[in-house]
Amino acid sequence: MRGGENANQSQFDSSEPCTNEGMPTIDFRIISSAEQRETIAQDFHALVNATEGAVIAEIAVVDITPSPTSNPIDAELARMWDEDFGASADPNTPAEFATIRVKVTHNALGSLSHLTMHFAELLTIRDEKPPAEPLLRQVQDDAGRPRVPWHVDVRP
Repeated sequence: MRGGENANQSQFDSSEPCTNEGMPTIDFRIISSAEQRETIAQDFHALVNATEGAVIAEIAVVDITPSPTSNPIDAELARMWDEDFGASADPNTPAEFATIRVKVTHNALGSLSHLTMHFAELLTIRDEKPPAEPLLRQVQDDAGRPRVPWHVDVRP
């Protein structure tokens, strides 16, 4: 899956703020260097802190043993790493699989989809420079590119 595709994402939309009961776990499965993973985890913590209590969540990094032969998600993440990141990666710092788990205990921001997209935005790089052509500036829709290969899964 390319970053941003959420094939297994469940919808838990509600106009009422959610607390403890029935709150989900959002798992971002990533492949990255240890340094990248640490930076991303810090960014996730900063996002929760920036909501000033509107979101309360426990964030944990869980090391995982990949299974590219039996898990198509791992195979796709590994392929993306090799194709898009492998050439620029430091050969002395190998890529590792991990899950960044966001266990939400309170969400007053709205839907779970909305909250998940806030976290997904932290895994997306957007080009700062607008296109030179005026026509392209008018129709620009920058979907961005993944900061690291990732896949999101939301579980109730």
